[in-house]
Amino acid sequence: MKRKTIDPSELYRVNKQTGAYIIDVALDQYEEIFNEWDPAPYKRRDVDPDLMSYLEECSNDIPLELAIEINFRIVEPKRNEEKEALVTAGLRSYFASSNELEERKLRELHTRTVWCIAAAFTLLAAAVGMKKIEAMQDMFFFMLLHEGITIGAWLFTWNTLSLFFFDSLTYRRDAKHWKRYSQSEIRFEGV
Repeated sequence: MKRKTIDPSELYRVNKQTGAYIIDVALDQYEEIFNEWDPAPYKRRDVDPDLMSYLEECSNDIPLELAIEINFRIVEPKRNEEKEALVTAGLRSYFASSNELEERKLRELHTRTVWCIAAAFTLLAAAVGMKKIEAMQDMFFFMLLHEGITIGAWLFTWNTLSLFFFDSLTYRRDAKHWKRYSQSEIRFEGV
């Protein structure tokens, strides 16, 4: 059964000038954007987990190649341009550092993948060498050692494939989302 895709323009407004999809977020106050348990200034504060979850859900609805805008709607008398500038800088900082963290995880994953490949080839070479020794020496110990090394080689090979094909896809997708958040237009509008 084919999965039905939903046109994001049915769920989100589109900025006619930029073509970006607008994610609207209603606020009572600016502090709702950031984690209430984080006492740091806006520039270094973590985003509220509920808001981040909402942004992730919306971002998953919109294909990654399309731009997004984050539009905070706040009651007009509570609007404060100075706070909006601080909040915008804080969000940009949070998104950029989260993107950097995902890219660092991806680099570390690539390093682990290279080490797993090296271990797999080393063990495969040792298994081939053990097979020759096993052929010359008809001993149970060498047969057992050969089998153990062969199993280890295949485990490292599978781990390499798993890291490269499965885990890296997750990190790449997450990094693309963070990059999209950090490049998105952040606006405030009164209601």
